[in-house]
Amino acid sequence: MKESHNYDHSHHHELEEIPLLSNILFAKLGFAIFQLIILVFSGSITIFTSFINDIGDIITLYTTIFIEKYSSKQRSRKYTYGYRRFSLVSAIINITLIVVGCFVIINTSIDRLSNPIDVQPLGIMAVGLLGVILNVIIVKKLSKSSSIACKSLALNIKGDVYNYIALIIGGCVMIIFGTFLIDILLAIGIAIVMLKSSYEILKNIFGILMQSTPKDIDIELIEKQILEHTHITDVHDIHVWSLDGEDYILTAHIVVEDDTSIEEIMEIKDDIKLFLETQHINHTTLEFDDIKTAIKHGEYKY
Repeated sequence: MKESHNYDHSHHHELEEIPLLSNILFAKLGFAIFQLIILVFSGSITIFTSFINDIGDIITLYTTIFIEKYSSKQRSRKYTYGYRRFSLVSAIINITLIVVGCFVIINTSIDRLSNPIDVQPLGIMAVGLLGVILNVIIVKKLSKSSSIACKSLALNIKGDVYNYIALIIGGCVMIIFGTFLIDILLAIGIAIVMLKSSYEILKNIFGILMQSTPKDIDIELIEKQILEHTHITDVHDIHVWSLDGEDYILTAHIVVEDDTSIEEIMEIKDDIKLFLETQHINHTTLEFDDIKTAIKHGEYKY
């Protein structure tokens, strides 16, 4: 007997957050334009670094809105799991842009060591101050939401706050000591942090694409919980993977005693599903066989 259980994740609560995400997107766009203007007048490579980082946030926000709208659509024969994995495409584009931008930043910074230009520290401080205020407000707004997408964005943008604090401190140091080296070192430092974060995200994306078991899933615990059910004699071929880092999928082959009734199997199935939901696994496919059938197929040994 096979049982397939897949939720049609309409994500209604996340759809309700689209107006909030749209407002944040426009706020980020406005701030990016402000940074671009200050960049022209200040000549700061640090502001350019901040601008590249914000462009990444804008791409992420836009794609999140796009995905949340499309995730409410019914799955099709072509996209049988829906549209959730489209977010990985966005992440790859975002990371590619940031990585290229970081290398441009580092190369430009090294070039400026031998060809320094005057930098306006007040512009750096203005971007840093406005960036802190704007992103703290955004984080507070996103943190109030129960949406996974919003909480993930809040965590990402929270890290930006520290970058803007670094801009304020760097601007102050430049005013006091009057050296262009601070701008270069600050830009390189932030670029290195961005590259490190990009590496971690790419490693996570690679794991998802390779259908590796999510880090927060304990296969041994799942197997143990399933085997504790009466009538179950064996469980094997347990596979757990993720669509997009948020939605988890599980398949497993379960062997029950020969005299187990359909009603008992249905009760076992419902109980397993309830347990798997506590592990954030909302898509399950469970295959049930009796001992005789499993032995016949070479999938069970005493």
